[in-house]
Amino acid sequence: MLGRIPEKVWRWAGKRSVDLVRKKFAAVAILRRGYFCLCWITGIAIYIGTILFFVYFPDLVDFKAPVERSIFKFYFWAGVQLVVLVGVIMLFLRPVYIISACDIYAERSPARRKSAAPLPPPGARGYGAVAVFRE
Repeated sequence: MLGRIPEKVWRWAGKRSVDLVRKKFAAVAILRRGYFCLCWITGIAIYIGTILFFVYFPDLVDFKAPVERSIFKFYFWAGVQLVVLVGVIMLFLRPVYIISACDIYAERSPARRKSAAPLPPPGARGYGAVAVFRE
């Protein structure tokens, strides 16, 4: 029985999501395409920035030395640029995408006069569990 509860929740959530995409396809498509394009634009910009970084700071990596001596430095400095990119996407672009997707969901919910998730009946009690590990 316990394993069937998540299955029912996933099925319910899946039906609601497909229904939302059918009803608000234009808004969902514009949001998804915009997020996709911004991620690609920032990715391409960071790769171009990495190339320019090595052009303007050639002393960071000795390109005349054997590859096995300088490969770590090259990947380290290129990796710094990629970590900055991932940080920008995770801290700025993704939250905007998620909040906008939630707004699209919230716009639709009052029209159906249903809550976003099924609420428990009044007076329902939750169950808690505590695990204690001892040697």
